[in-house]
Amino acid sequence: MRIPPTAHRALVRNRWLLTVAGAGWLLVVMVLTVGFSHGTGSTVNLQLGHRLTRDDVANVIMFLPAGILLALAGAGWPSSLIVGFLGSVAIETTQYVARIGRVSDVNDILTNTVGAVLGYVLVRLLSAARSVGRSGLQPERDGRSPASRSG
Repeated sequence: MRIPPTAHRALVRNRWLLTVAGAGWLLVVMVLTVGFSHGTGSTVNLQLGHRLTRDDVANVIMFLPAGILLALAGAGWPSSLIVGFLGSVAIETTQYVARIGRVSDVNDILTNTVGAVLGYVLVRLLSAARSVGRSGLQPERDGRSPASRSG
């Protein structure tokens, strides 16, 4: 099947924009999580679960764009789970190995992964709501809605 030239240009442009947005998001995440040194040494927290903190909410928000970009790129939800998890493991490992004075926390991996999946789900829910709105009771060419013609 051949894609029309205008559709192909739009597809290439959208992929380029998603790639640039993804690279920008990745740069911001790396600066926020590894770029600011808080001293030296490494600490690890392997205790799962605790009270919800401001940092947890920030971690979820920080990874929302990953899920959003993956959904817009047409990836499936497992991709958001994998990217969120592996991206978080990479960040926490880097924080530990680089000894920059940050705590490598298993809870950060969990909240980052939740953020990526939540971003994906939000796009899919908004997309579904938008398509339902488009296919709802809309007037036909004669100006009457389908409900008004049933009588």
